[in-house]
Amino acid sequence: MRSEHRRRTDVVRYWRAVELFSPPQIPSPPRRGARVSEREWIQQVDVRPGQPWPALPWEPDHPLQRERIDTRKEVWRHTVYGGVFSVDAVRLALESHFGADGEDHAGTRRQRGESAVFAITVDADGRLLDKATAFSTCAWATGRVRDPGPGAPGWLDGFGETEAACEEAIAMLTRHHIPYRAAAGAGPAGVGGAALDWRGVVGEILGGAAVGALGALIGDLGAGVVAGALRPVARRVGGALRRPGDGPGPAAGGADGTPEPEPGHDPGQVMDGEEPGRPLELPDLVAFAAHVADLCGVGDLLAPASIRVHSHRVRRRKDGSLPDPEPAFLNSLLPEDLERVADADRHGTALSAYLTDPAAVRTADRVDVRRDRDVVLEGVSPGTVPLGRWPAPTAHPLALSQQFAVNTLLSELSGRCGLFSVNGPPGTGKTTMLRDLIAAVVVERAVRLASLSRPSDGFGGRVEWTSDGVTRTVGRLRPELTGHEIVVASSNNGAVQNITTELPALDALGEEWHGEASYFLDQAVALLGGVPAWGAVAAPLGKAEKRRDFMERWWWGEKPKREPRGRGRDRRTGDAGGDRAASGPGPGMQALLQRLERGEPLHDPPAGVRFPHRRDGELVAVPDGTAPADGWAAAKAAFQRALRHAESLRAHRAAAARALRDLGRLADDARAAALLDQSAGDAEQRAQAEVAAASAALREASGVYEHARQAAEDHHRARPGGLLAALGTGRAFQEWEERERRYQAEVERAFLAVGEARNTARAAERALAEAAALRSRSAARLGLTRAAFEEAEHAVARARADWGEHFPAGWQHLGEDEREKSSPWSDEEFCAARTRVFLAALDLHRAFVAANARTVRLNLLLLKEAFNGVVPQDAALAVWQTLFLVMPVVSTTFASCGRLFAPLGAESLGWLLIDEAGQAAPQAAVGALWRARRAVLVGDPLQLEPVVPLPRSVQERLRQAYGVSEEWLPWRTSAQRVGDRVNRWGTELTTRRPDGETESVWVGAPLRVHRRCERTMFALSNDIAYDGLMVYATDEKPFPGPGLCDECLEEGRDGCRACIYPLSCWVDVGSGETVGKWVPEEGVALERMLTVLHRERGVALDRVRVLSPFRDVVANCARTVREMRMADQVPPGVDPESYRRQVSVFESEHIGTVHTMQGKESDVVILVLGTHPRQGAGARAWAAEKPNLLNVAVSRAKRRLFVIGNHDSWSRVPYFDLLGDPSRLPRRTWPVRQPAPAAR
Repeated sequence: MRSEHRRRTDVVRYWRAVELFSPPQIPSPPRRGARVSEREWIQQVDVRPGQPWPALPWEPDHPLQRERIDTRKEVWRHTVYGGVFSVDAVRLALESHFGADGEDHAGTRRQRGESAVFAITVDADGRLLDKATAFSTCAWATGRVRDPGPGAPGWLDGFGETEAACEEAIAMLTRHHIPYRAAAGAGPAGVGGAALDWRGVVGEILGGAAVGALGALIGDLGAGVVAGALRPVARRVGGALRRPGDGPGPAAGGADGTPEPEPGHDPGQVMDGEEPGRPLELPDLVAFAAHVADLCGVGDLLAPASIRVHSHRVRRRKDGSLPDPEPAFLNSLLPEDLERVADADRHGTALSAYLTDPAAVRTADRVDVRRDRDVVLEGVSPGTVPLGRWPAPTAHPLALSQQFAVNTLLSELSGRCGLFSVNGPPGTGKTTMLRDLIAAVVVERAVRLASLSRPSDGFGGRVEWTSDGVTRTVGRLRPELTGHEIVVASSNNGAVQNITTELPALDALGEEWHGEASYFLDQAVALLGGVPAWGAVAAPLGKAEKRRDFMERWWWGEKPKREPRGRGRDRRTGDAGGDRAASGPGPGMQALLQRLERGEPLHDPPAGVRFPHRRDGELVAVPDGTAPADGWAAAKAAFQRALRHAESLRAHRAAAARALRDLGRLADDARAAALLDQSAGDAEQRAQAEVAAASAALREASGVYEHARQAAEDHHRARPGGLLAALGTGRAFQEWEERERRYQAEVERAFLAVGEARNTARAAERALAEAAALRSRSAARLGLTRAAFEEAEHAVARARADWGEHFPAGWQHLGEDEREKSSPWSDEEFCAARTRVFLAALDLHRAFVAANARTVRLNLLLLKEAFNGVVPQDAALAVWQTLFLVMPVVSTTFASCGRLFAPLGAESLGWLLIDEAGQAAPQAAVGALWRARRAVLVGDPLQLEPVVPLPRSVQERLRQAYGVSEEWLPWRTSAQRVGDRVNRWGTELTTRRPDGETESVWVGAPLRVHRRCERTMFALSNDIAYDGLMVYATDEKPFPGPGLCDECLEEGRDGCRACIYPLSCWVDVGSGETVGKWVPEEGVALERMLTVLHRERGVALDRVRVLSPFRDVVANCARTVREMRMADQVPPGVDPESYRRQVSVFESEHIGTVHTMQGKESDVVILVLGTHPRQGAGARAWAAEKPNLLNVAVSRAKRRLFVIGNHDSWSRVPYFDLLGDPSRLPRRTWPVRQPAPAAR
C-alpha cells in the first residue's frame, strides 16, 4: 500500500506531466501581411525548395529595415520560433499512443494554436542574446512517450540534459561563420564548394538531421554524404570545433573545412550583452530546428523549415542600456517547480491538506453557514474580531459574511498551519475582505515587535556563506518575527497586479484617514510611478520585468513621471486629470536607509499633508518644521496605547455580547426563580397554617385532657365510704368503680391525644422552619437572577443605544437579507480604534526599520541576487524575510512563483492568499502552497474555469499511468474546488445542468452581499449560477444621460425614463446570414447601439465593454468599431488627444471574449452572441455547457446589459433561457422597421 506521502507525490508528478504537454500558443501572424502595429511585426517564414530564401527582419533587404526608428531611444528585438508545429499534431501523436477518448467534447478535442521546438531572442542585428533561449518541453515529452514510454521509471526525467545540449549547440553554431551561400548568394546552391564548406560544420555541430534538412534548401548532398552524417551528439562539439591554440585538433580556418571565427568576434566569447556571436541566417534556424526535433525524437511531426519571427521595439533605459531579454514563453513554467515539490521530503501542512485523499475528506464535519445562522453570529462575536482593520471608511465596515470569513480563517490558521477557502461571487468584496486580513497579520507581527526591549533584539544571529572566495553574511530575524510574510498569487496576472497596486494607493483609504496614514510614502509614490499613494505596503513582483521595475522604483528611487494637471473626469473621454503625483526625485529605499544610518531624522508625514489637494494629485515636499516620525520608544508606546484601547473596546463589546447571548437564559432563570419563590411562599403559608392548626389541636387536646383529669380527680374524691366500699362490694361502690375506670380511660385517651397533638405541632413547626428557609433562599436567588437579568437588560439597552444597527438584537427575527447586510459589533468607535491599531502597527514597523537601518540595508542589498536565486537557501530566506518586514505584501503569478522563490523550501513563507482561485488549474498552486504555512484560497468555481489545453483523453491516460484518483484530473476541477472540499465552513449550492438535472457543489465560506451590479444583472447572475446565495445591496442611483430633462430639473428629481440611458434589453437580430459565427446584421446593430450610447447619450467609451463567447465574433466586432472611425469625430468641447487615446484604449482593451474579461467590469456591457440559427447549434451548446460563461458575461455589467443576438435560437439553450425571459430582459426587435414610402 502506498504511503500518504507517496500518494501526494504521485499526484504532483501527474500534474507535472500534464504541464509538460501543455505549451502556450506562440504569437500568430496577422491575416494580411506581417505588421501588427507600428511597434510590432509577426512574420511567418516558410522555406520552400527551389525558391529564394525569404529575408529575415534584421537583414538589409527586409522591409522592416526601411522603418524609421530613433535608435537612441529604442531598437528592434526579434524572437525567433523555429520548427513551428500545430499543437493538434501533438494531440494526434499522443492519442495514437494512448488512444482517444469518446468523452472528449467535439469542440474541445481539436487543439488550436501552434508551438515551436525552440525559441531564441536576437538583437537588432540578428545576434543571439544571452539567456534568451527556450526549448519545447512539449516536443521533448512527446518524444519520451515514444521512447522510453510511460512504463519506464522516470520516463519524464532528463529534460535539463537535453536543454543543456541544445544551448551548447546554438552557442557553438553562432560563434562560427558558415558560408551557406554560393558566391552569388542567391537561392539554393548546387553541389559545390559552398555545400562542402557548410556540410562538415553543420554535421559536426548539429548532426545528420540538420544536414538532411538543409539538403533541399542548399543543394543535393548525395546519398553517401547524408548517410555518413553524424547523429546529433553535442558532446562532439567541443572536440570538433576548437578555438585556435586549444591544442590537438583541426586547425582553424584552413582547408579542412573548419570555419573561421566571425571577423571582429571572439569565437570563445561568452554570450553576455547585445552582440554575442554572429548574425543568424535562415539556414541556421532550419538546421537548428531539425537538430532539436531530432534530439527530442519528434522530427516526423513538424517541418523544420517553418520559422516565425516576432519583432517588437524595445525602449532604452535612461542610461541608454536595453532591458535584459527574457526567454520566450514557449513552455509552461510550472514543471520545474512541480518537480522540486515532488522530490521534497516534506510537503507541509497546507499542501498536504490541499492534496487530501478524496476518501479522507470529512464531509460529516461540514457546517452549512446558510442553515445555521447562530454559528455565523457566534463567528463574528467581538472576541473573534482581529484588532487590526484596514483604513477603509469607518462608516463602511465589513458585511456579515466578510467578517465571518476573516474571523474564522484567523481562528483556524493563526498560530498553526493549514488551509482555508472563501467563495467570492462577483461583486461581493473579495479584495475588501483580504485587506482586513492583511491588516490583522501586520498587527500580529507588531505585537511581537512591541515585546522587544530594544529594536536590535529583533535580529538574532547571522547566516554566513562563501561566494567567489569571499565570506558573506546576512542578518537573521528572530523566529517570532517571521511567519507573517504575505504573498498574493494567482494565475491571472491582472488580479495580483490590481491587488498590490491598489493597496499602496491613496484611493485605498477612507478620506478620514488621509491625515493619519503614512508608511514610507515617498517610496510608495515611486513604486506606483507617481500615482498618489499613502504607504509602501505592497508590490507586484513575479517575472523579471516586474522585479526590475521594483528595484528601480522602490530601491533606487526612480523619478515619477509628470502628467498634466486637471480636475475631475471628462464624461465623454473618461480621462481623470491629475491622477499622477508631480514631484521631484523621490528617494529610493536604499538612500533613505543610508541617511537613517547617518542619524538623519525620518520625515514621513501623513498622506493628507503630502497631498493637500487630493483632486490635483500633486505631491508636495515635506513642510518645514514638520516633526520627524516617532522613534522606537515613542512608536512602541503609541502602538501599545492603541492596542490597549482597542482591547478595552473589544472587551466592552464582548461583555455586551455575553449579555445579549445570556439575556434569554437570564430571563428564563428569573422566571424560574420567581416560580420557585412563589412555590416556596405558598409552602411556607401552608406550613404556617399547619402549625396554627396543630397548635389549636394541641390546645384542644390539652383542654380535653385537663377536663378529663379534673373530672377523674373529682370522681376519685367522691369514692363511697363505709364497710361495703372497703370490701369493694355494694352497689354504690361498684357503680363508682365502673365510672372510675371510665374516667381513667378518658384521661389516658386525652393524655395520648395531647402527645399526638404535641408531636404534630412540633412537626409542623419543623416544616415551617424548613419552608421559611426555602423561602429565604428562593427570595435570595430571585433577587440575584433579577439583578443579573436587569443588569444584562440594561447592558443590552445601553449597547442598543450606543451601537444602533451594529448591535445584533432581534437577530432571530431578521430576514436573511437584513442579516447578511448587517455588521454586528462593527460600530464606528470600534472600527476607528482597530484602524488606528493597524496604522500604529505600521508606524512601529517603520521605527523598527529605522532603528535597524544598517542591518536592513545590508540584507536588502542582496535582493537582486535573491530574486535571481544565486544565494544559498538560508541566506535567501533571511533576505526575503527582511523584505517582507519592510514591505508586508508582494504578489506574483503562479507561473513566476517557482523562479521568484526558487531557493525557498516547505513552509518558508507565512501567508499565501490565492486570488481568482476558481480560474487556476489545480496544479498551478502547488509550488506556492508548498512554501506557505497558511493558505487562503479566494475564488468562485462558478465563474470562468481553468483553461487546460491538453485533451481530456490524454489527461486520462496520463492519470492511469501515474495511478491517481479521477478527482485530480485538471479538466474536472480547479484550485478553488480542491480547497473548498477540505474546508468544513461553507455551504452547498444547487446548480442546473444542461440536461435539466441538478447537482450540488460545496463551496467554502461564502461572501454573500453583492454591491456591484444593479438588480437586472444581479438577479440573472444569482439565478443562473448561485442558487440564490447572493444578497442584493447595490447602491442604486439614476444613470442619467447628458443632462436631466426640464421636468426633472424643475421638480428636483434625479432622472426619469425620458432622460436616463436606455434600459437593459435583448436586441433580437433574426438574420440567417453568417460568416462563420459572425452575423453581419449584429454588427450593424452594434454600430447603432454604440452610436446611440456614445454619440447621442454621451456615454464615455471607458464605461462600455463589448463581449462575445467567440473569438471570430470579437474580431468582427473590433473591425466594426474600427470602421466607425470614432477618433475622427471628436465631440465638441473634448480634448482631441485625450479622446483619441480613449478610442484607442476602447478598441484594444474593451472588446474581447468573455474569457478575457474575467475580473473586469463596466457600467455598460454589450454581449454580441453570433452563430447561425441552425448550423450554430453546436457552438451554442458549447457556450451553454455550464453556467460559468454566461454568469461572467452578465456580471461584468454594473448598470446596463445589452444583448445582441437571435432570441429564438439562444433562448432555447440552458441558462440563456433565463436571459431570454422578457420579464427579466425586455426584447427589442432589430431592425426597427420604418413605414414603407408611399407608392408614386
